Amino acid sequence: MKDYNQKSEILIDTAEWILEEFGSAAAFDVFVKDEDPEAVRETLLEVRGVGPKTADCVLLFAGGRVGVFPVDTHVHRIYRRLGIAPADADHEAVREVLEREVPAAKCGFGHTATIQFGRDYCTARKPACLEDPDACPMGDLCDQIGVYPATGEVVDPADAVN
Repeated sequence: MKDYNQKSEILIDTAEWILEEFGSAAAFDVFVKDEDPEAVRETLLEVRGVGPKTADCVLLFAGGRVGVFPVDTHVHRIYRRLGIAPADADHEAVREVLEREVPAAKCGFGHTATIQFGRDYCTARKPACLEDPDACPMGDLCDQIGVYPATGEVVDPADAVN
């Protein structure tokens, strides 16, 4: 099955689940906004196709929950490269560090800004610092874990020998 077909099937199944479980989209919205965030997260994670990032995005953006910092591949890579999270931290460990260290009201902005930073500067295979150390606006704050400008090599921070 094509990826887009699978995603649309999951979206339809999720919408049906919401109606079955909550009776309406409005009731689901109330659940997301008013229930204990951990209970909401656990419930969402039980839905096929909903992973930690999606559950956290629902809490943050649909639920208006401050203090939630969704972790996607950009966030995971960047905060380990910077040295803010341990190099071998999994997505959940990175989320725990960020939710502890980032002011709650800044988590939403931090999430979206980090994704943009990852697309523009700190890409997986060719971060800006490889071309020019001054090309990255975070260059003076970054530990460059897994990035080796001298050789042009880039590895996952967990595999780095820095």
